[in-house]
Amino acid sequence: MKARALAAASLALQLGAAGAAHAAEEADGRAVGPGAPVVSRSATDPWEAAARRATDAVEAERKRAEPLALAQALARRAEVRQSLGHRSDALADLREAVALLEGRDAPAGLRAALTGALGQAYFLAGDSERAEPVLAQALELARRAQAPRIEAAVQNDRGLALAADGRTTPALEAFAAAARLARAADDGLLAAQAQVNAARVLQRAGRHADSAASARAAIAVLGTLPDSRESAFQLAGAGELLRRAAGGGPAEALRGEAEASLAAAERMAERLGDARAAAYALGYRAELALDRGRRADAESLNARATFAAQASGAPEAIFLWQWQSARIADRAGRADDALAAYRRALAALAAVKADYAAELWASRESFRAEVGPAFLGFTDLLLRQAAATGDPARVRSGLEEARAVLERFKTVELEDYFRDDCVARYLARARPVEHTAARTAVIYPVPLADRLELLVSIGSEMRLFTVPVGEPALRAEALALRRLLEKRTTYQYLPHARRLYDWVIRPMEKVLADAGVDTLVFVPDQPLRSIPLGALHDGTDFVIARYALATAPSLTLVEPRPLALRSARVLASGLTEPVQGYPALPFVGIELDELGAFAAGHVLRDRTFTAENLERELRDKTFAVVHLASHARFDADSRRSFLLTYDGRMTIDRLEASMKANRFRDEPIELLFLSACQTAAGDERAALGLAGVAVKAGARSALATLWHINDQASSMLVAEFYRQLGEPGVTKAEALRRAQRKLLADLRYRHPGYWSPFLVIGNWL
Repeated sequence: MKARALAAASLALQLGAAGAAHAAEEADGRAVGPGAPVVSRSATDPWEAAARRATDAVEAERKRAEPLALAQALARRAEVRQSLGHRSDALADLREAVALLEGRDAPAGLRAALTGALGQAYFLAGDSERAEPVLAQALELARRAQAPRIEAAVQNDRGLALAADGRTTPALEAFAAAARLARAADDGLLAAQAQVNAARVLQRAGRHADSAASARAAIAVLGTLPDSRESAFQLAGAGELLRRAAGGGPAEALRGEAEASLAAAERMAERLGDARAAAYALGYRAELALDRGRRADAESLNARATFAAQASGAPEAIFLWQWQSARIADRAGRADDALAAYRRALAALAAVKADYAAELWASRESFRAEVGPAFLGFTDLLLRQAAATGDPARVRSGLEEARAVLERFKTVELEDYFRDDCVARYLARARPVEHTAARTAVIYPVPLADRLELLVSIGSEMRLFTVPVGEPALRAEALALRRLLEKRTTYQYLPHARRLYDWVIRPMEKVLADAGVDTLVFVPDQPLRSIPLGALHDGTDFVIARYALATAPSLTLVEPRPLALRSARVLASGLTEPVQGYPALPFVGIELDELGAFAAGHVLRDRTFTAENLERELRDKTFAVVHLASHARFDADSRRSFLLTYDGRMTIDRLEASMKANRFRDEPIELLFLSACQTAAGDERAALGLAGVAVKAGARSALATLWHINDQASSMLVAEFYRQLGEPGVTKAEALRRAQRKLLADLRYRHPGYWSPFLVIGNWL
């Protein structure tokens, strides 16, 4: 969260009124402003006090029944709510405020300001599709009102929205316009803000020299302005961008400029008595000292940054600098200090996770890329310590804590992907599964920079296997295997399938055999999410010759429960005809007919397979199995993932809402079968969505495909899967293994490109 300036156009600035920022200033005696990092706050925090006063003002204006005054009061409360991270509440206030101006003779500047704030609120909520037209409207209104200051603020927000969508050139043009207009309006702070934002976009694009030039321009402007919290944050942000522009090379002059800017930010924060701004300036200075190889200086600066963060009560800053403390201590060989710092860092992150995820979503940055290294660094150290100790009790304790850290990471990562509390809801029903399944091994592959760790649980026993292959090599092999598996006319995949077997399965073969294991449940991390592990090959046969396989997005997100198919009620739905540019699936008809022979239920086929009909069935009836045989796609952005129906594309969110409409909350479906799914090769975030679909849809398990395969082969496998699942005592994982082996025995479909992309996800029993 590095002090991003996402909320660049504050309502207090746009309205030219004593807005929420000033209310907070009165409460704690410090200047505040847009672009400061968002943190969770206690009820005694000045921002919470400002929120209460803003609400009192709104209620007073409602009683007065003065629409324009009420609109401004709502706007000021929205600013406070935005700063507190209450984005949906802020959005609701701004929608009401803008609606109050409709049909009224409102000042043009006020209309422009409120419309711009609404566009910004949509952006901060991650809805750039709505943000862009609203910001365009605000820009036009500001021009008509001849309000360059408001126009500059809107251009700055447009730049942020455009950059989030990957449109670098128009984003930079918007930032340039914002800086030019702000200078014309004699608003140096907003001009500097726009230049820092431009520098950040240029840095992401790899244009480090241009990024440094833009950061320098911002620093020059900030040097002419009076002290303020926002100026201190912008100086710190510009200094950090200069540090990054220097990279790991010999750019010591650039590092000197970064140091000067960060030191200036620190001095300004001290003059203001602003511990939070000081925490960021000091923390960035510590990073710079590490770049220069000055570990003692880095440790001293980081200790001061951590103290300032704690004094300011900002969990986000505490997370960043405790995490940095952990890295510094680890490099110095002080493992116990590093572990303690990691624990404090993740505890602080828990307090601010929702705000952090929302901000990253708004800027389309990766939660995993920003936060994942903290979880993985902690796990790495725990595993190293466990491997080094000779004390069995300490080994066990270290491995258990490492698994717990991985669980926390996987659940928050999945929750971030779907952007809701589906994981928290599911956790209420979950329980540890390795103690409930005999002859089952639960495997966490942990890809690290220098090695692959395999954390294996069999019953109550836990073992660790270390493979000397780093994450880059593992990723390259996984991507090559995935691409070549989809080429069903060659055996080029085989060397990669063997190599991955040697890395992922062979190290634990003897332990699995001694324990009589017949089922492997993988909790995969990148890059193993997007490959079918059943296609790995030992040189003689595929993995499915010996093991039934399942995957889980997280161990605690699995709710074990066998499925009695013969007594289950089934909703069988699908398309056989070509619709919306997608090809026909003629064998789906056979698939649906055969499924109907196994269990009672209802069928939606072709013209009757509409979103409305599917919703009605899910709302009005109870099904144990929901089988959806249609094209489906999982995207890196969960909002673009969909299931094709006869009349359109049904989002996974809409599917979830349909399933929640009745008593699935208490009696979740046992199996959601998604046939003909597709995820792009190498798109590990899309694969995360596929892995989490059962959780999102409120199902105990899912069966889905990583890529679309031959229609006839798919129908044969599906029919055999349900036949086997109808046999007494056969688990879903074993039923899939038998169906896959039947296809493997057919000369037409022996290539793993036909049978391997089917995955059991979640409850495999």
